Amino acid sequence: KKQISLAVQAYVVIDLYNYIIGKRKSVNTEKKLFEFVPSGGLTNSSNNDLYSQIKSECLEELNLKINFKNLTLVGFYLDFNQNLLDFVFKINLKNSNLLINKISKSEEHSKFSIKDKSYLKKNINRFTNTSKKIITKILNEK
Repeated sequence: KKQISLAVQAYVVIDLYNYIIGKRKSVNTEKKLFEFVPSGGLTNSSNNDLYSQIKSECLEELNLKINFKNLTLVGFYLDFNQNLLDFVFKINLKNSNLLINKISKSEEHSKFSIKDKSYLKKNINRFTNTSKKIITKILNEK
């Protein structure tokens, strides 16, 4: 049996109703699909490692430093198709106008954008598997 990969995935909520998404470059699995960023592989899986990894991914992929107080572990998703276990975090931030100018392209993504719930709902099939589950969770929140 192939060993399962462990990863972290976060969705950044800006000003309570906007979300940062990235379009994956064609060199990655699930190529050219959208996903919530940041995300990345995990080598250690203690609770502290999970939080440290997502903070590192946020800095690496988005050029954003986040505090632990803005970060919540909300669950996990087992993707049988990708043989992947994603630990899913929610990151609450403010000031979307400032953030869009701070974030920069990463090696894994061709572009980033900030979108609202209606965009996520309308385009759910253009997202990676884990991101589709996160969208479903977002749409079911009150």
